[in-house]
Amino acid sequence: MVRNSVFLFLFLFQVSFIYSQVQSTKQYLLYLDTKDYEEFASKRQINQGNISLNDSLDCPIKRLYFSILAKNNINVIGHSKWLNAIAISIDESQDIDNIKNLPFILKYEYLSEIKDIKNENSIQDNLKTTFSETLKPETQLKMENGTYLHENGFKGKGITIAILDGGFSGADTNIAFMKLRMEDRIKYTYDFVEEDNNPFHGSDHGANCFSIMAAQKPSNLLGSAPDANYILLRTEDTKSEQKIEEFNLVRGLELADSLGAKIVNISLGYYKFDNNLGSYNWESLTKQESISQIGVELAAKKGILVVVSAGNEGDEQWRYLGFPANAAGALTVGSVDNSGMHSYFSSEGYPNQTIIKPDLVALGEDVFLREIDDEIEIGNGTSYACPIIAGLSACLWQAFPALKAEDIIEILQKSGDQYFQPDRLKGYGLPNYKTAFFLASRKIFNTPIPTQWTILPNQYEAELFLFIPDTNQNGTLNVTNGIGKNIYHKKIEQATQYIYDISDVSSIPGFYISTIITNKAVIHQKLIKR
Repeated sequence: MVRNSVFLFLFLFQVSFIYSQVQSTKQYLLYLDTKDYEEFASKRQINQGNISLNDSLDCPIKRLYFSILAKNNINVIGHSKWLNAIAISIDESQDIDNIKNLPFILKYEYLSEIKDIKNENSIQDNLKTTFSETLKPETQLKMENGTYLHENGFKGKGITIAILDGGFSGADTNIAFMKLRMEDRIKYTYDFVEEDNNPFHGSDHGANCFSIMAAQKPSNLLGSAPDANYILLRTEDTKSEQKIEEFNLVRGLELADSLGAKIVNISLGYYKFDNNLGSYNWESLTKQESISQIGVELAAKKGILVVVSAGNEGDEQWRYLGFPANAAGALTVGSVDNSGMHSYFSSEGYPNQTIIKPDLVALGEDVFLREIDDEIEIGNGTSYACPIIAGLSACLWQAFPALKAEDIIEILQKSGDQYFQPDRLKGYGLPNYKTAFFLASRKIFNTPIPTQWTILPNQYEAELFLFIPDTNQNGTLNVTNGIGKNIYHKKIEQATQYIYDISDVSSIPGFYISTIITNKAVIHQKLIKR
C-alpha cells in the first residue's frame, strides 16, 4: 500500500511565527586576518611556504583570538578552519561596530537574529504528488541503469557518505535501516543546531533522503547505496531560514572531511532568508558570494564528491538555482519524471552561465521513500533526485576506488543522454551507470578514447558500445553476420550522447562485421561475440 506524502526541498519552507519577544540576540561571522601557520607547520614538520591547499585549510584558528573575544565578553558559537572565521552571538547591549575594530578582524557578515519566542511551525507544501500505481521502487534505480552496478556486486561497500540535512526523525528506529544499524554503519551523528549528537529530530526530510540511499528491504524498497557507511549531520533548522544554517553547512562539510567521507549529499539550498535579512540578490548569486558555495567548492578541492540538489523554484517567479547548487565544484542534480521529462518545479541554470548547471538529472517525481506503518511514502522534489545520484556514485566509486571525485563527475557527464546538447534544464541529462562503468574501466586502464566513430570492445561477451566523439556528424551503423545477413541497424542524427549502449546487437556467439557510415568516413570493424 502506498501513502502519498509530499516532502520539499528545504528552502521552500514557508514558516510562520508567533512572537513573544523579550530580547533579541544577533549572530555574526567574523573573518580573521591569519591562521596559526607556524605552529601548524612545525607540528607537520613542513616549511610554512610549502603548505598545500589542503594543509592550509586544516590549519587551526589562532587560540589567542578566542581568548581576546572571551575577555571582551563576546560569546563564540562556532568556528570554521576552512573559512578562517569565528561565529559569535551578541545581545542588544553589545555593538558589532565596536567588535569589528578588533585588530585581527578583516570583516564581518550578518548570520541571524534569534529572539525569545514561541513559534508555530507552519510548513506550506507547494508540490503535489500524483502517484502512478504502475511505478515500482526499482524504477528510480533502473532509469539511470543503476541496477547494473548492484547486479555486479557494487552497492557502495566501503564508501562513506555524509548527509547534511534538516533532521533524521525516525531513522534511529525505522525498519528500513535495521540492517544498517545492526552492522554499525551509521558511523557518526551530530546536530549543529542543538550542538549535540542527536540529529534524529527536527524534520524527517533527512531521513527520507537517507532512505533513498540506505533503505534495505529488498522485497519492496532498496536504496541506491545500501552497503555504504553513513554520517548523519543536522545543519538545517526547519523552523526558520537564516544564514547561520549556511555556516552550519560549512561546519558539517569540515566534519565530514575529517571523518573520511568521500561523498556528501546536500538536499538544501539558499537564496531568501526570514524577513529578507541577508537574502541574496541576482548580483550576489551570479558573483557566487555565499558561505555555502565557498564551503562546497573548498570541499570539492579537498577531493570530496559533493552532490547538491538543484532546488524546486522552477515554477516560481525566481526559477533559478540557489546556493550552493551553483558551486563550480558541486555535482548539481535536477529532477525529471519517469519518462525523462524535465520536472516543472526543478530549478534552472542561469542565463548565459559559464558552466553547465545543473550537471545531471534523476527521478524526482513519485520517488519511493522509507516505509512507515507498513506503508511506503512517496515524495517529489530535487531533494530526492539528489540521493539517487549520490548513492549510485558511491557504487561506481566502490568499483573503481582509484578514481578521483572530478573523474566521477566527468564520467557521469559523458554518460548523460544529452552530453552533446546540455541545457539549463537538465544539464548533461540522465546518466547511465552502465555506460559510466565502461568509461571508468577505460580511464583506469588508461585506454585512449577513440577520435572517430568506433565500436568497443571488438571482442565482447555482453557489453558493446558505440563511441561518437564528434557531434557534427550524422551516421548509420549496420551489422552483418558471417553469411552477410544484416542483423542490426541504427541511425543517429544530431547525436546527443557521447556513448551508446548497443549490447543488443546479437546474443549469438560468432563473427560479425560492422559498417559505420558518416558524412566524413566509412568505417568497417570486425566484431567477435564470445
